[in-house]
Amino acid sequence: MRLHRLTLRNVRGVEERTVELSPGPDGSATGSGGTGGGNTGVVIVEGLNEAGKSTLSDALDVLLTYKDSSKHADVRSLQSTGRDDPPEIEAELQIGEHRLTYAKRYLKRTGTTLSITAPRGEQLDGDAAHERVDGLLADHLDVALWSSLRLRQAEGLAQAAPGDTRGLATALSGLSDVSAIGDRELTILEQAQSTYERYFTARAGAPKPLLRDADAKVAELTEALDRIDERRATLAADVDRADRLTRALPDLRTQVTEAAARAAEHETRRAEVTALAQEVDRLRGAEEQTTTALERLQERRARRTALIEELAEVERAQQERATALATVVAAQDRAGERLASARSALDAAQHRQQATRQARERAQQDLDHLTRQERAAALRARAERATAALERRREAEATCAEVRVDEAVLGRLRQAQNEVTRTEAALDAASPRVRFTANRDVRLVVDGEPIDLVPGEDAAWTVRDALTLGIADLGEVDVRAGAGSEDATDAHRRASEQLRAALDRAGVADLAAAEQSLRRREDAERTITEAERERQTALDGEGADELDEELDRLERASERYLAGRDGDHPLPDSIAAAQAALETATAEERRADDAVVDPTTEVEAARDALERERASVIELTTTSNEAARRLTAIGAELAEARAVDADDELDREVAAAERARSEARTAVAAAETALADADPAAVNQLADNAAAVAEDARARLHAAEQDLRDTRVRITALGGDGLWEQREALATELAHATTEQRGLHRRANAARLLRDTLERHRGQARDRYAAPLREQLVAYGRMLHGPGFDVELDDDLRVARRELDGTWLEIAQLSVGAREQLALLGRLACATLLGDHGGVLLFDDALGNTDPDRLERIGAVLRTAGQHTQVIVLTSYPDRYRHVGGARRVSL
Repeated sequence: MRLHRLTLRNVRGVEERTVELSPGPDGSATGSGGTGGGNTGVVIVEGLNEAGKSTLSDALDVLLTYKDSSKHADVRSLQSTGRDDPPEIEAELQIGEHRLTYAKRYLKRTGTTLSITAPRGEQLDGDAAHERVDGLLADHLDVALWSSLRLRQAEGLAQAAPGDTRGLATALSGLSDVSAIGDRELTILEQAQSTYERYFTARAGAPKPLLRDADAKVAELTEALDRIDERRATLAADVDRADRLTRALPDLRTQVTEAAARAAEHETRRAEVTALAQEVDRLRGAEEQTTTALERLQERRARRTALIEELAEVERAQQERATALATVVAAQDRAGERLASARSALDAAQHRQQATRQARERAQQDLDHLTRQERAAALRARAERATAALERRREAEATCAEVRVDEAVLGRLRQAQNEVTRTEAALDAASPRVRFTANRDVRLVVDGEPIDLVPGEDAAWTVRDALTLGIADLGEVDVRAGAGSEDATDAHRRASEQLRAALDRAGVADLAAAEQSLRRREDAERTITEAERERQTALDGEGADELDEELDRLERASERYLAGRDGDHPLPDSIAAAQAALETATAEERRADDAVVDPTTEVEAARDALERERASVIELTTTSNEAARRLTAIGAELAEARAVDADDELDREVAAAERARSEARTAVAAAETALADADPAAVNQLADNAAAVAEDARARLHAAEQDLRDTRVRITALGGDGLWEQREALATELAHATTEQRGLHRRANAARLLRDTLERHRGQARDRYAAPLREQLVAYGRMLHGPGFDVELDDDLRVARRELDGTWLEIAQLSVGAREQLALLGRLACATLLGDHGGVLLFDDALGNTDPDRLERIGAVLRTAGQHTQVIVLTSYPDRYRHVGGARRVSL
């Protein structure tokens, strides 16, 4: 199919427009705005945004798709907003050997007309015309493929997916040794797929309910049969168990009787041993009582002996303490005299030390005072610099507030001035020019203003509205601008008004004044920055309030110091003099401190000696007093004990208690020997074991009796369920279900095998007949990228991977520009193979992401493709396609 002309009337704001898309007799486009030559089939339709380029494509779609009676949204989208006239579309086309003119009017006063001029004339209208064109398109064009090859605006990265389309398959089969997959083959494949999908899901190949239900029924019946077999086995086992339990019960009852008799015998022996153990415990208690009585008597005798010995020792030590106390008292008196002498010498040294310390403190305070005065002077200078900088900043800020011009305002003013200049130039271009050349001396009067010219001199005027030219006394010429300059005049007036309004808002007279104001503002902003930096330098990281507070504090401290200073000593006249006075006073204080060290050491030594002697006196006095009290207490305690019993009587009581304890120990030893001979541990273990054996025998008997009762209950329950009959019925049903399941699986596997075989052969055939498409795409790709370019196609004949200089990348890994180029190359390759059978290849604002170097090579690709098919490029950026040699260009 070829598109020669397209005419729109009342379509989306386009009142009427005809675009000629076929060459004239000389090879150039025959319509207005067409340029270029050559025989290439590439037509570049260029225009600004909203110029109606995409509308051309949409209108062609509507013309070839919808009847004139359609109210589809695509049709309604062509209605011009705010206008009542119906949209009309007319196209001159070549479809196969048929040359025709096809027109439709939509929405109101609808109608369709068709005029075929070759190979023979035909005139049709209404639905008959629509159906005739539909038939021609069906015979000569794969409409689905044609639609997929178009590259619409904002679809620059989407690849075409020709897949199983009839037109491309036919073209490819003609270029290869494999027949195209036609309707008959597709029907067989669809039938095989339909049969396959009776048993399996289309995507995952999972079994459908028909197979799953058959498998589930066989599994359910098998499980039920297994449960019945388990119950039959359980019944047989219970019958055997009941028989064994019945035979074992007499023996178990005999074992219970014998075990009970042996347990009673062992319990009697245990009672005898228990009596022996109780006798041993009683004798041991008696022995403990005699031992306790003996120990108390022995403690009383040992205490009395210790009192007698301690009394003698305390009396001897008391005599020694009295002698030592007299010696220590004399030494204490001598230490007191030494301490008094040392304290007198220390008092004199400390008085001198206090005087030098006061002198040093006064010198330090003088130095601090002079330092504060110097610090206050420095702070006062910094505060004055900060205040001056703050005032400069405030003056500059006032200037900034006064000036309303900034970079943005100046930019808008310049833009407005440029618009005035542009519209003035446009007005000059649209306005007529009057030129007068003098042949002799002549006076002209132009709108009342005289002008004198000499021979050969000329003058010219641009007539924007009207001009009156008086020529000496010959007469006047009235010149008026034509209607074509009105729009330019209005545009110039609007631009001038907008410029004046912008200048008024900015508070300036003209653009130069605005630039001067901006310079004032920039100077003020720099002053603000510099003043703030100078102020911060003066403040040195402190706040102004902090600086004032510190200055006030220093001044008040100086005033307080001078008011309270002793006037007997003059104030140094400089910091250096104060520093020298401080150093002298410090040296005097250090010498006085050194002079105090020796008297202090002597006082401390004398005090330590006195304290030692005093401590010795106190210690001896305290010890002597404690010993006297202890002598009295020992004498009283000894007298009290002898009043109870005399020393010899206490010795006789101790001997009697020792004999009683010996007799008790002999009785305990005899009873323990008798108990050991009875072996109580063995007796207890035998008795415990016999009792456990008897209990085990009774438990076994009880468990066997209960087991027999439970087994008989299960036998009764299972025996009445008809297990044999149930099993027979289930086995029959399972055999039928298994047969049906196997048949279904055989048919399903056969359907899978057939489908997979057909798909495999279909893929192999497609791989072979897709080779011409791949070769054509690679040829275009190598024109663009060089000899290292190659591609792989997927099942839908889209590019799956691209190779460039030995590196293969998936489509998703490529840059946006590379994917955009592949989308274009794929469509060009398909269209090249289809030739005139492929329809018009429409590209709407493609290649927006392609770099300039690639654009030059793509120009050669488009020119080559245009020799095989018609390519129409709709673009707002004609410079992208300036490298397409011989292309015809149409400006909207």
